Amino acid sequence: MFKRFLVGAVFWTSAVVAGAVADPFARGALDIAWGAVVRFPGRSFPGSLIQGDSLSIIYQLATAIRGRAKKTGDADLVDDAEELHELLRTRLRIYEETLAAHGIELPYSGPLTTKR
Repeated sequence: MFKRFLVGAVFWTSAVVAGAVADPFARGALDIAWGAVVRFPGRSFPGSLIQGDSLSIIYQLATAIRGRAKKTGDADLVDDAEELHELLRTRLRIYEETLAAHGIELPYSGPLTTKR
C-alpha cells in the first residue's frame, strides 16, 4: 500500500510495510480534531501534528504575547516571547510555502508569515 505524506516542501511517497513509514497513535475521533500523534522513520519519539488553521491561531497568539511583553520592560520575558514567536513563525512559513508550492489554498486568510 502506498501513502503520500506532505513533508517540508515536497510530497513524500513511500510504501507502508508493517507501519514502517508513519505509525499513527489514534485513540478515536477526537484525535482528528485535536491533532494526530505519529512517528516517522528514524525518529525515536512520536510527534504531534497540529492542523494548519490551529497553527495559525497559535502563531497569532504568540504575536500578541510578543507585543504585550515588549510593553513590560522585562527583558527575559521579551526574549522568551521573541523566541516563541520566531519558532512558530518558521513552522508556519514552511507550512505556507509547502501548500503554495502544491497549489493548495490556505485554510485561513494569509499568508501570515509575510506580516511582522
